[in-house]
Amino acid sequence: MLSLVQSTPPDAPPASFNMAAYVLAQADRLAGKTALTIMDPNGADRHFDYKTLKRAVLGTANALRARASPGNRIILQLG
Repeated sequence: MLSLVQSTPPDAPPASFNMAAYVLAQADRLAGKTALTIMDPNGADRHFDYKTLKRAVLGTANALRARASPGNRIILQLG
C-alpha cells in the first residue's frame, strides 16, 4: 500500500473551487503540461495533460446540456 505522510497540517481548502473552470482557464496556455495525476498503488500512475482534460470537461458539459434542462440536478460519480 502506498502511503503519503505529511508532518504538518495541510493548508485549508479554498472556500470554493471549480476544477472545470480552472482547467478551462489554463488549458490553452498549458496544453502539454500535466494537469492531473491519478496515483496507483502498483505504480501504474495515469497522467492527464490540460489539453486532454479540456476535451473531457467540454465533452461532459455538452453531453449534460443535451440531456438535462436548466434547474435539473445531476450527480456525477468519479472513479
